[in-house]
Amino acid sequence: MSDLKYLIWSALRGTSLPQVATHPVIVELVGPAGAGKSAVADVLRGREHVLRVSIWGLQLRFVSWSAVTLLPTFLALCLGTHSVPWEEMKQMIRLGALRRFLARAATPRQRLIVLDEGPVFALSWLQVFGGERLAGSAAYQRWVRRTLAAWAGVLDVIVRLDAPDPVLAQRIRSREKPHMVKHLSDQEIAAFAARFRAAFAAVIAAVTSLNGTQQLTVSAELAHPEDLAARVLQGLATLPT
Repeated sequence: MSDLKYLIWSALRGTSLPQVATHPVIVELVGPAGAGKSAVADVLRGREHVLRVSIWGLQLRFVSWSAVTLLPTFLALCLGTHSVPWEEMKQMIRLGALRRFLARAATPRQRLIVLDEGPVFALSWLQVFGGERLAGSAAYQRWVRRTLAAWAGVLDVIVRLDAPDPVLAQRIRSREKPHMVKHLSDQEIAAFAARFRAAFAAVIAAVTSLNGTQQLTVSAELAHPEDLAARVLQGLATLPT
């Protein structure tokens, strides 16, 4: 965390960061749709020594190795659920691929790695969309425990972004990129956000209880991504070392 503070104050002041760390600080941005995670990640990516990455769009070699190592789990999962949960398995593969990518990307050149939709998102997504189907699978529960333990040793800080439901709904509808709730009612969007908030809370509690991963909550009502990114950086700077 002391290395992270060097990065933060250097970014805020517009100066270069001294090469003091031996490994980067890894931060995941978490929040319901419309909270501004991607916008903040885009701003932070423009800073020196910052890498932005997510579970999406990883190289095939990382995805392939993740899929191969998960084959025994998938076989037990399919037998236990009497189905082939493709979407859930793909999310599990992506998460494994991300950890393999970070093992290669975490070099002294990078001071901060920002995860926009990383392990907390993926595990929460699985809880929201696959919870009923996977709840009775012992293989899946073992995978969750292993995954939580592994990522608790990787994540330094989880930054939770949120805004009131009307703000989230307005942002989802106004932006160009599609979303599954974009054309739903305010009540349906609020219910969707509530399900993810509950899942985030459960996953974050599980991660932070294992290895000292810190949590920071930031109000995301600000309209300008640069202002919100600055608030995130300032909040990170206040965390204990």
